[in-house]
Amino acid sequence: MTDDERNELEKRIDAMSHRDMAVFWRFGKSEDPIIQDKELFKQFRARFEELGGMTAELSKDIGWGEE
Repeated sequence: MTDDERNELEKRIDAMSHRDMAVFWRFGKSEDPIIQDKELFKQFRARFEELGGMTAELSKDIGWGEE
């Protein structure tokens, strides 16, 4: 992965809303570079937890079916 690609993925993480992150947490594909890269996933998880993680309300809102 190039530095530019990494920077774009970091920006993608920073731009996600709490709901976007919950959807990604539940439905993210294993081949997504954010999941594949340990440091990016660590950044994602830290930000998601900062925003409150998966709440009961978010869980009900996004459901279990693919969006």
